[in-house]
Amino acid sequence: ISSNLDAIAKQFSHLAHVSENCKEDTLIALRKVHFKISYIAQMDMVNRDGKLVCSSWGKPKTSVQMIKPVSSQVLRHIGPMVLEYTKEPAMLVAQTRPNGSEINAAIPLEVFRSFVNDTSQQNDMIALSDSNAGTPLFVRGAYSLPLTHSAPLFPLNHGKLSHFATFDDGENKYFIAEVFPALPGLALISSRPSKELYKGVYCLSLVQLCM
Repeated sequence: ISSNLDAIAKQFSHLAHVSENCKEDTLIALRKVHFKISYIAQMDMVNRDGKLVCSSWGKPKTSVQMIKPVSSQVLRHIGPMVLEYTKEPAMLVAQTRPNGSEINAAIPLEVFRSFVNDTSQQNDMIALSDSNAGTPLFVRGAYSLPLTHSAPLFPLNHGKLSHFATFDDGENKYFIAEVFPALPGLALISSRPSKELYKGVYCLSLVQLCM
């Protein structure tokens, strides 16, 4: 997930000064990124007033009002929302450009779900959550949070936390909560019951028993 977000951030830097006029040069620049990163459904440009002015699919046929860009140039996530051209639900990864307009990449929700599900780690829960409010965006397993952590988990301002704690489902678990450097508004949280961590560690093999 982190490498995918880094790839988007890198491409955004190439679009920092592309014109918003939605003429051929702008469309070509947007489409290059769209097709370079396979999981992006569309690339958009939003003006300072929050109006969608150009897409990698073409100039919008109707007026589409988006969220007005914020002053920070840090990557952020918006949505979910239904895309105008593909009619599928997606999250937007957005960044405000130096002139106050915005560039964003639409990533279908199914792609985010695959990010969460495509892991070999044997966790009872893994989630992508809003790092400020803790609202889960995508979850595999039952979403549960620690009760006995020394301080409130959210907002999650640290790069990475890892602790043993009692969770609100009553189990003691080991958990990891990590903010993505490229998109600090998004965090990955995973947990595993403490008893599962040591399963088999002290089990003697049949060979040892026979000696």
